[in-house]
Amino acid sequence: MFSISKSTLSPKRPTPSRVSRLVTVAAIIYVVYMFLRYSVYRPTAVQRGPKPTKACSSLLPGSATEFGKARVQLYDKLGVNTKPFLTLGRCEGVYTKGVPALSGKSSSQGLHLDEMFRFEGEQVYPVLKRLEVPVRAFVIPYPGKVAQQVHDHAAALLESLLGPHAVWYQDPNIYHASLHHASHHLDPQPAEQEEVLKELEQASAVVNPMCPIQVSLERVVVTPGGVLMALWQVGAGAEPADLRRVLRETLPRSPSKQIVADKVILHTTVARVLRLGPDMDGDRAKRELLNVARTLSEQLCGIEATLPMVWFVEETDLLALALGGQFLKHELPLRCSSE
Repeated sequence: MFSISKSTLSPKRPTPSRVSRLVTVAAIIYVVYMFLRYSVYRPTAVQRGPKPTKACSSLLPGSATEFGKARVQLYDKLGVNTKPFLTLGRCEGVYTKGVPALSGKSSSQGLHLDEMFRFEGEQVYPVLKRLEVPVRAFVIPYPGKVAQQVHDHAAALLESLLGPHAVWYQDPNIYHASLHHASHHLDPQPAEQEEVLKELEQASAVVNPMCPIQVSLERVVVTPGGVLMALWQVGAGAEPADLRRVLRETLPRSPSKQIVADKVILHTTVARVLRLGPDMDGDRAKRELLNVARTLSEQLCGIEATLPMVWFVEETDLLALALGGQFLKHELPLRCSSE
């Protein structure tokens, strides 16, 4: 048998010089760690901005065509927000429970938010207004699978940021891109039923010969008014600028000032932010929402869809497609044939 003395079990106490060396080594390790964290990894975070989106857009089918280049240039401008962003205010019926909301100055097609939505507690409801003269519009519907994919990604990010009752989402069942208005609420063009059917017949004659549109999502942007939009590039098939041109020529009574002014744009509304988080001001909202748009661009850029038809819709409620109101639709297939 052998014995262990107490002195063997007792650890040595570090000398003051040894403690000093340990502190110095720990300090050096911490300084190196912080240097690596903010010098090496920071550029990776910066690259999560517009650069991946532009790289993606340059690779999409159709981006090198004349109209494709025009779309990229337009989308670059839409992606830069220089205007005041998300004005806050106590808009009657919108500012509730101390939660900042967008002011009534934020508008869509000439309508303020408090003309479009109302709040009851945390719930938001659309304000539906019956029109004396229905809006008659030509829009391109998007397939439900692609629309649902865009919606799900956007909802996941926005709800984690703002909660479940701060955003109005476009119904993925009626995702659409607006082409042309034969009549809109800012410039109503009354028409009897026979005249409407004549418009439908004339439009079909110029739309049917065109081909289904192959599109890819180019990027997602957020407007200063808090609207999240998906912007699309055309790879093949009918060109939106040509569709707008032939509809304008075929329907000369259409309003001279169109709701969609740019001839090459192809966009779908994804969501509209109505109010912000309780601790969020306009500057923070801008940063957070721009980050949401960048993230969605990275997640979704390049997803494809085939758009096989145009809808001619008669909206009997104001902004029916956007707010879930009543409308009547007529399908105009893109057949690549006049038959």
